[in-house]
Parts: sequence; structure tokens; C-alpha cells
Amino acid sequence: MKTILLGFLAVFLGACQKQNSPPQSTDIQVAQYVSSNECFTVESNIQHKMKLHAYFPFYFAIVDSCVPLTEISDINYYAEMPAHGHGMNSMPEITATHIAGEYAVKGSMFHMPGDWLATIEIRYGNKLEIIQVALSL
Repeated sequence: MKTILLGFLAVFLGACQKQNSPPQSTDIQVAQYVSSNECFTVESNIQHKMKLHAYFPFYFAIVDSCVPLTEISDINYYAEMPAHGHGMNSMPEITATHIAGEYAVKGSMFHMPGDWLATIEIRYGNKLEIIQVALSL
């Protein structure tokens, strides 16, 4: 009887694992970035997903915020080459995932080698926070 009860508890507790935990994979590499006025901390895998001459998906997640996520009114992403004075040839799409504060970006493409500046803009109330990530291809 003890053996059956212990077996049941092991199965039951194994099924109760946290569902929103990120996958425990060594393939997922993320870095954290802080916004201009330090209101938001974002983690993203863009540095490990970016490609030259090919569309690539990546994600970013707001992991710390000075306001409730429900107060965010708009999120925008773009990238540019400051030395050349132009941006991407593509129009990336940002989609909220099923996890609060997490966003998937599809359709990003860096069409030239060199230094890029990826920018995430987060609007809340009448304020704008900017997160910039320097990338080099």
C-alpha cells in the first residue's frame, strides 16, 4: 500500500510542474536590456537568432516593469544602420504570445553586413521608453 501511495504522489507531483516555465534547452540564449529611463527590463534572443540576407524570428519578454503590463498602450520594433542612414527593407510583425509581456517578432531581416541598431519602443500613458540593442553582422 505504501508503494502504491508513493507512486501516486510521484506521478501527481510531476504533473503539477509550473506550465509557464521556459524550456530547459541549451539552444535558448537570451540577454537582458534595460530601457532608457529604467522602467522596463526586457530579455531577448535577437543576438542569437539574427541572420544576414534571411528573415528570422525572435522574441522579447518584459521581465521587469515599473507599471502594470496592462498600462502599455503600444510596442514597436525596428532596426537601422546608423552609419548608412537607413533601416530594414522588411516590415516585421510583433505579436503578443499567450504569456503576459512576451512578444514574438517575425519578418525581421538584415540585408547588409555591418552595424545595426535594433530598437524596441514601449509606450504607456504619455511616456515612451526606448530599448536599443547594438548588433553587428
